[in-house]
Amino acid sequence: METGRLAPARPSLGAWERIAGVANLVRFRTAPAGAALCVTGSRLAEERADVVEVALTAIGIAFLIAFAQAFNEIVDRDLDAQSKPQRPLPSGAVSLPVARSIAGACAALGVLAAAIADPRLVPFALILVVLSWLYSRRLKDTVLLGNLVVAALASSCVPYGAVIGGLDGRVFAAQGVVFSFSLAMELLKTTIDARGDAAAGIGTLASRYGVRAGARCSAAMCVVAALAALALTPLASNAVLYATAITVGAVILTLASAYLLWTRRPEENELERSLQLLRVAWLGGIVSLLLL
Repeated sequence: METGRLAPARPSLGAWERIAGVANLVRFRTAPAGAALCVTGSRLAEERADVVEVALTAIGIAFLIAFAQAFNEIVDRDLDAQSKPQRPLPSGAVSLPVARSIAGACAALGVLAAAIADPRLVPFALILVVLSWLYSRRLKDTVLLGNLVVAALASSCVPYGAVIGGLDGRVFAAQGVVFSFSLAMELLKTTIDARGDAAAGIGTLASRYGVRAGARCSAAMCVVAALAALALTPLASNAVLYATAITVGAVILTLASAYLLWTRRPEENELERSLQLLRVAWLGGIVSLLLL
């Protein structure tokens, strides 16, 4: 849907400003998190892959995440021109042809890294590319399905890292924790964006059934994620260390976010505060999962 006009690319931008624009386009901060989850998966596999294979797998997943983020920015460029004009495309920090080239290159490099690491990863990588495309093009306007797909994509980093060494129950248990946490965060993000989504005709849980419904569903998933994270304790090589790290780094903050979402009025500043708590918990949780 055409909802706004893009600013032309600004030729006067300096090199660092252009680099910052590209980093924002691919949401560079998400790539290290995906790579870390990939390493977690490799640690939980039946057999340990060698360092080079793990590194290639982590690099590959980082490129696939960058593709998903860049392609989503391309699809959302007109909507962002209205609601988020500071984003790289509507602001003119990155031109549309450059953004398309970056997205294509990231997808190709992600699949190439998978092929070099282990040919068995190639179908997995292609599925991730297709699902990312489907989400941005077709699945956003599906109330809850889009959130589920994003959570599945985020949590897939864990089994992706374990494919070379062999999948087992511990891998899927860790993926379940990441899935539940990702779903809680995605529900909250779409709740914050409810007004803009409703104006653009995008059907999410919050835009269809109200901000309070979205906030409370996110709160419920926060509780599920916290309990699931604690349930992994028996699988850790050092249960006390893991339980301490996950409680301090993720569980307390996640439950605090759930409390705010359930008890406070669903105003934008309260929702943003809850999201900030979840973002810190997300980082703490990833570090803790590395201790499994």
